Amino acid sequence: MKYATLILAASFILLSCNDRKAVETLEKATMDLHDEAMKSMGAMNAVASDIRAALPGVDSLSPRYDSLQTAVRTIKKAEADMMDWMQQYNSPAEDMPIEAATSYLTDQKAKMAKNLKDIQAALAQGHGALGK
Repeated sequence: MKYATLILAASFILLSCNDRKAVETLEKATMDLHDEAMKSMGAMNAVASDIRAALPGVDSLSPRYDSLQTAVRTIKKAEADMMDWMQQYNSPAEDMPIEAATSYLTDQKAKMAKNLKDIQAALAQGHGALGK
């Protein structure tokens, strides 16, 4: 009986460590997406700057002007979404239950994946509006 209790306790500790490792892996994947989004955001903001420089030379009644303005709005929204995510994100506390941490990080990873996709789409839209 004594050995069964010891084995059960050891199994629980090992499973707990594996669960914590899974949380750490999920958090790393989320932050990797964040890092990739930040790199893309730098390029996106450079395109936004090019668009702002080009706007004064474009007829405000032309379709190209509308295209450039739409691209700027899309870029601003993608940037604002990233800033909002960064303000609300908190790394799960060590004492947070595994299920709660996993659920939270799964949600955060999905949000960051969408934000990365939006940033990349805004970058492509900006390039398209500039004719690049």
